Amino acid sequence: MYKNLLTAKADNEIFNRQAVKLNQTILGELATGKYRSFDQVLRHRALVEVGSGIKNLLLSTNDKVVGISDFSGNKLPDKEIFATKQIRVGYDWSTAAGQEALLAYDQEFTPTWKSAELKISQAGKEVLRFPISDLISKGPHSNPDDRYITLELPFILVGLKVTEIQVEFPEGSVKKQVGTVDQKEYVEIVQKGTIYIENV
Repeated sequence: MYKNLLTAKADNEIFNRQAVKLNQTILGELATGKYRSFDQVLRHRALVEVGSGIKNLLLSTNDKVVGISDFSGNKLPDKEIFATKQIRVGYDWSTAAGQEALLAYDQEFTPTWKSAELKISQAGKEVLRFPISDLISKGPHSNPDDRYITLELPFILVGLKVTEIQVEFPEGSVKKQVGTVDQKEYVEIVQKGTIYIENV
């Protein structure tokens, strides 16, 4: 957790300057034809063992599987840069494991999840930290696009750098139960933005 708001503000300002500089560099290189770009969505779904502390959602052993994850391992491919402009989180649960690709991720987050934080880091540096409660789009939505939260400034993920997607739960966090039975809890992290691929 940030020790104080001044630290959080300073860290955000440093990252903002880095992101703006990188965006300017990319735009300049796009003009020269070094990169091609197109809209893309990065999705990652994971079974989460709810409990106090940090839980890693994206592992080095992660497999890229349609309907579950767009990450191969915990890195984007070489010569790729992804700028996340919008993000959404979804939650679901089941009595069984192995349900990542089969759930709708449209259930209401439990109080434990609403008290947690989503953190995304690359090469050991945080690029996003938000309370889960701030990333939950309010109200019912028939259109999945309405569930996205638009970021004030895109954050950047660069190919071949280790990416971490984590949820940090507060002390005393408890698993969802139906009756007296613990449920398997799943989360979906979806990043929508622009991918830049270097022409070779």
